[in-house]
Amino acid sequence: MDTEPKKSKSKFDWLGWSCVAGVLALIALLATPPILRTNRIIVLQDAKMNARQICLALHEFENKYGTFPNDQTKFELDKSYVHKVYVGGTSSNALFRQLIASGITQSEQVFYAKTPGSRRPDGVISHGEALKKGEVGFAYISGLSTKGDPL
Repeated sequence: MDTEPKKSKSKFDWLGWSCVAGVLALIALLATPPILRTNRIIVLQDAKMNARQICLALHEFENKYGTFPNDQTKFELDKSYVHKVYVGGTSSNALFRQLIASGITQSEQVFYAKTPGSRRPDGVISHGEALKKGEVGFAYISGLSTKGDPL
């Protein structure tokens, strides 16, 4: 009979594989921070792009109505537009909603920034549903204008 003795697994085989597993785990651990940094950079870039879009929308609104959204411009919107968005209120969300009601911006996504307490907008733009609480990651200070003196 042709039987060869079976090789027994030595401590060194087990040790070799555990070292390989340890090295792979260390590589994965060291690679994680750059991945997290990359995600942070992407989040920041998205927020900056959205801030630029809001700025452009505010300037277009000012060109059309003579001022940024405020308590008075909601009456102008009510007179001149048949819109499906509720524009009442004085919160940042309500004032940003005027940009949607005027047709200057068509999406809620522009107002999103990943901040504590905010959630991604659901995309529903109908009476009372646009820019619900928590869907805006930016603040709005009423009364500002590009025509006024900043000092």
